[in-house]
Amino acid sequence: IPADRYLQPRWSFDGSRIAFTDGIDVWTMKADGTSRSLITNYAESNEGGKEKPSMASYPIWSVKGEMLCYTLTVYDGKKVLHQLWVVNADGSKPKMFFSEEVDSQFQVFLPEYTNQPFFDVDDERIFYTAAGDGVPNILAVEIKDGAQRRLTDKGAIYPALLPEEGV
Repeated sequence: IPADRYLQPRWSFDGSRIAFTDGIDVWTMKADGTSRSLITNYAESNEGGKEKPSMASYPIWSVKGEMLCYTLTVYDGKKVLHQLWVVNADGSKPKMFFSEEVDSQFQVFLPEYTNQPFFDVDDERIFYTAAGDGVPNILAVEIKDGAQRRLTDKGAIYPALLPEEGV
């Protein structure tokens, strides 16, 4: 597993917790290092061979700290899938919001895949980059119903939330 797939720490907005990857799973813990909690269990499902080999990465907190979003790379035979998942902060109710096939296992290391998704200021949607049709663009997905909306058409990466500017 490449080194950039380890740790990837993200502080909750209130500074009380941190989310990170350790190997191929997402974990959380309190800011003082206690109460370490496993959020995903891909290492266990990969070992058992019952599921397709998968690796979670790039966890991010919702603004209110009630949810986490992470990307998942799934190795399905010769296919490699890049997915976007949301889970409650305690690991319950995981839900996939987006999935796309990538050209190769190395493509998931390109900027359009490593740029972290993020929640809007109201925790109602997630913004992310996807490379459908071979061109990376910025999309938004509604948490409530999973409705997706493409925000750019001619190629874009690195979306950013600027709450102080209302953008």
